[in-house]
Amino acid sequence: MHHDQAIATVTQLPLKGVQAVIALQENGATVPFIARYRKDQTGGLDEVQIRQIIDEWTRLEELQARRESIFKSLGERLTPELEKSLSAATTKHQLEDLYLPYKPRRRTRAQKAREAGLEPLAQAMRYGHEQSPLAFARRFVKADIADVEAALAGARDILAEALAEHATVRDMARETLWRRGVLTAKAVGDTVDPRFQDYANFESAVRGMPSHRVLALQRGATEKALRLRVDGDADAFLRRVKGYLKVGKSPRRSRDWEEHLVQAIEDAWKRLLRPSLETEILNELKTEADVEAIRVFSRNVEALLMAAPYGGRSVMALDPGLRTGVKCVMLGETGTLQDHWVLHTLRDATAATALLAKKIKRYGPAAFAIGDGTGSREAEQFVRDVLKALQLEHPPQVIRVSETGASIYSASDLAREEFPDLDLTYRGAVSIGRRLQDPLAELVKIPPRSLGVGQYQHDVN
Repeated sequence: MHHDQAIATVTQLPLKGVQAVIALQENGATVPFIARYRKDQTGGLDEVQIRQIIDEWTRLEELQARRESIFKSLGERLTPELEKSLSAATTKHQLEDLYLPYKPRRRTRAQKAREAGLEPLAQAMRYGHEQSPLAFARRFVKADIADVEAALAGARDILAEALAEHATVRDMARETLWRRGVLTAKAVGDTVDPRFQDYANFESAVRGMPSHRVLALQRGATEKALRLRVDGDADAFLRRVKGYLKVGKSPRRSRDWEEHLVQAIEDAWKRLLRPSLETEILNELKTEADVEAIRVFSRNVEALLMAAPYGGRSVMALDPGLRTGVKCVMLGETGTLQDHWVLHTLRDATAATALLAKKIKRYGPAAFAIGDGTGSREAEQFVRDVLKALQLEHPPQVIRVSETGASIYSASDLAREEFPDLDLTYRGAVSIGRRLQDPLAELVKIPPRSLGVGQYQHDVN
């Protein structure tokens, strides 16, 4: 199934262009290839539109695969009405809600009650009966049902589960949690993790939560520092379901029967619907936060990679260190490593000053690139003091450079291949210097998650 028309409707893009993109990607063409070389077939669609089409196509293909899996699982239980409803489902939520009553499950309280023969009593609660609940329930008291109250409780369990699995009721609960839901976070245990101090007693509406906040809460939950809960307006849900089930308006149901029905609705919400949908909503919030975080990362990394290069000029790069000394390298105009040494500015400032002055006179760098990590201010001041003492006619520029990810690069296979005989501490300094000379060429060597320009990039898909 190609889903051409459905995708064109959702994306509001020309049908011919949608068809062309689907055909091309099914034949193995990538987004850059389609955007660059197949404009004549797609009608000039750009890479964003092409990716939008492919994402929607993927979603529909996954939906169809799940639908076929459900058909196969149902087998002879698949009625024409159920098949029609499943075929009409346009989202995974709708599909799973329809399949839920037929899904294999562990033995629940409702299942035990059914096995005890309490289904007729549950039906009486749902639709009413001429006898009172107490009188009718006496029929079901036997060996495994101790008394009338146990029979009524079992029937309420059956009814609560049936309501929780009813597609319309489930959708009402989902809408209640999305529209009026509140996400709360509490610290786990008596000691609050300092990283999640701001979220130790947190509360916010589910709708409109910023992506960075969602990711922070999810990380706290993953690390078992926070306990998250999604709750909603139970009274609003109860009113909607009572209206749907015509509570108070059915001539067959007495007030006594309806009291049990209302208890079953409340139990369905508290015990089954809210906890089940809480997981679903937290997963959706995470997915939406991922999309926004990826968008932010995309924008930031573009600015980082496309920063203006210093160009073909020699650079002396410093990777600051207080205890272990400042690691220095000299890079030629094309980024080739010419020399490396260490300055122990704290242990022996006089010797370090003499050594740096000697290297400056020998190589005449156009600029200094100083990593912005621990000790960077001290290293920068040291360099400026040496340059001031030298009184050069054209002193080199002193520029602080982000060293995020330099340590990751220095221990990578790529760095070892490039500098097999160089200690990894100097490889980091090489990376810092080359970032100034040509940011794009150097930063593409760093894993994206280590660039430090995104929101919780280690947690994002």
